[in-house]
Amino acid sequence: MRNTSLVRYISPTEELERVRDELLDARLNFFDMLHIEARLLYKFVHLHEKIFGAIRGRVRDGGSAMLVATDRRIMYLDKIPFNVKVEEISYQAVNGVTYVVGRFFSHVTLYTGAGTIGLRWVTTRAAERFIHSVELMCIENQADGVVRRSQTPPVLSPSSYVPRYVSIK
Repeated sequence: MRNTSLVRYISPTEELERVRDELLDARLNFFDMLHIEARLLYKFVHLHEKIFGAIRGRVRDGGSAMLVATDRRIMYLDKIPFNVKVEEISYQAVNGVTYVVGRFFSHVTLYTGAGTIGLRWVTTRAAERFIHSVELMCIENQADGVVRRSQTPPVLSPSSYVPRYVSIK
């Protein structure tokens, strides 16, 4: 009998390649792709989820962790011995995100209702992409109070860096 279902099986290698390509589009560098968090990410990203921004850096404990901004959520991955810590954060739970720019590396802090997540030694290009992705997705999701799932990555233009002021008469 022939299988006539509309569901297509995607092998783990195809999913790994898709996630790897999206991480490279998110400006993650080759060195960051070698770490275990980037190699395990394909197991936690849903099938039709798009990655808009990703950063990998050092946490206060001395280990490394990864923050990934997708079209549906923000994921925090931390590989510790014999365990993987994965936290999912809704865009509606994000209170703010800041970063301090150094010459080659940055420090990113994500403020949520549950606490703060800070990553040090983050690549500046990836940090800028992650920050603007999170800000634009928060604005998009909190405009109407309805969670939206955008399929297009946020546009990063020079005008998005400049704050806009509206005069109230």
